[in-house]
Amino acid sequence: MVDVFIALLEDAEHELGLGEATTSLKNLGDQLKQRMYQLAEALPKLEKKGWNWTTGSKDIYLHNHKLTEAQAKRDLKEAGIPETLVHFVH
Repeated sequence: MVDVFIALLEDAEHELGLGEATTSLKNLGDQLKQRMYQLAEALPKLEKKGWNWTTGSKDIYLHNHKLTEAQAKRDLKEAGIPETLVHFVH
């Protein structure tokens, strides 16, 4: 059984630059859009492989009760989800 969460928006303060004057909302918006599009393309692929998903306040939670963590990593990679976005719940 595998449970995974993917942060849509990491710690908002961190991503916004902790109040630095150099914060670029446009760049952050572009990064968030790219992340959302990646996930939007990946989720149907995962659903076809038996994954279920739901959302949290800033996250997507994925579940597959038939896979090991190694198998899940393979599915997520094949679906196009970068490993850096994936957090396994143990």
